[in-house]
Amino acid sequence: MTQPEERRTEKVKYKIIDFSCVTCTKAIKKRLDKMNGVEDVRTNPILNEIYIYFDPSVTGPEKIEDEVKRTGYKAIRERS
Repeated sequence: MTQPEERRTEKVKYKIIDFSCVTCTKAIKKRLDKMNGVEDVRTNPILNEIYIYFDPSVTGPEKIEDEVKRTGYKAIRERS
């Protein structure tokens, strides 16, 4: 019997420029939630941060940054 393939999830954190209200939060979260490979999006408008959990075999930080840019905001990836 073969084992099911184990799914790997990575997390990336961004500072968002001009991210200051609930409407901003909803716009970015809604767009990222629709991306293939994005498993969870957590936002913190008070700290201007978003955390994205994603499957690296499907998407990556560059694609996520492009999607944020399409909503009119700039994402700056924070290195850990």
